[in-house]
Amino acid sequence: MDTRLPITKDLLSDIISSLRMVCSSTFERFLFSAAFSIAFHGCFRVGELTYDKRKSQRHYLKLADISFSPDAVIIFLKSSKTDQAGTGSKITLNRKKGDPTCPVSLLSSYSDHRPQGSEILFTHFDGSPLTGYQFSAILKKSLAVLGIDHTRYTSHSFRIGSATNGFLGGLSESDIKELGRWKSKAYTAYIRS
Repeated sequence: MDTRLPITKDLLSDIISSLRMVCSSTFERFLFSAAFSIAFHGCFRVGELTYDKRKSQRHYLKLADISFSPDAVIIFLKSSKTDQAGTGSKITLNRKKGDPTCPVSLLSSYSDHRPQGSEILFTHFDGSPLTGYQFSAILKKSLAVLGIDHTRYTSHSFRIGSATNGFLGGLSESDIKELGRWKSKAYTAYIRS
């Protein structure tokens, strides 16, 4: 039985607020705020957002894979675990006015401060790419600052939280499957009541 807990929308907001005490610089706060928001709102697997030197370059989310409109950010995910044909998918995340977890606002702020040079989307100020290990480490530190036991939360808790949030918000089965790019009923294992 999967005992991992979901990151809820309220917890995401608290985690983003806690980054002021966790991150070593304002830029790092922009980086992790955007990465955490995108992970939740886009129902991403951490491996789809972070760098792994063992992966093919085709699998990195690049700066060129995102585009902004006034009310949304569109992310083109070239490949994913369930996209065996490699056709890719477009994920549209809408602006959430007044919401401190808004993926459009947070990704836009990060993009405005992001250093030039690297084509990989999520990078540190020195240009080195964000890794899955770093993503998880900052999540654990944020939870600790909030006084929350991190042992039942992982980077996958964003995906679990996104699916649960969609379900509790009344999304249909097909909409939840589309959100998480699931081809089967596997999404039901992510729903926490």
